[in-house]
Amino acid sequence: IRWSDPEFAADGLWRSLSEPIRARLFESQDGYLDWNCYQVNSEVELIFEGRKLKGDGYVEQLISTIFPWHLPMDELRWGRYGSYQNQLVWIEWKEKQNRQWLWMNNLPVIDGRISDNLIEMPHQDSKLLLKKVATLESEKKISSLISKISRFIPGIGNWIPLHFLVADEHKWISKGQIFQNNQLMDEGMAIHEYVDFRKSKQ
Repeated sequence: IRWSDPEFAADGLWRSLSEPIRARLFESQDGYLDWNCYQVNSEVELIFEGRKLKGDGYVEQLISTIFPWHLPMDELRWGRYGSYQNQLVWIEWKEKQNRQWLWMNNLPVIDGRISDNLIEMPHQDSKLLLKKVATLESEKKISSLISKISRFIPGIGNWIPLHFLVADEHKWISKGQIFQNNQLMDEGMAIHEYVDFRKSKQ
């Protein structure tokens, strides 16, 4: 996958190292939400402001035919972990019915348990422990984004529910350790986030 943006002086090439993962996260009579993870793991060469960077990459896409604030979601967690040996991706949202998706090395994991610091996989007697290194974002990102969009679409914020606008988002980079049978098996890095839509509902 190639992406370039002259305005940001950026040009990059992502070469996939694994098969894609696809899932329909939600479907109703009003529409659907599809998640396409084209590259769970990839090699990246990026030229940014004249500097050439190389590293590990990831590419995903969301396709929605429904307004995101119509999704049955009070809390959202997303994350990915990568090392030379293992790749994990997880999605969870909570409301009346909890929905969860978890893959390890492109294979679905059944009955996993997801939190901000721990991903448990009981059927494999495995777990991923996350130790936060740095906070990448901690803000009301949706409200900030809508504020910028309103310059081009006046009044857009008036028809978006308050609980969606004032959602709290936290995104971290963490050191990850995979344990199996309580033995350390792997170490890598993770990016993961938590979004809380409940504030204005309380």
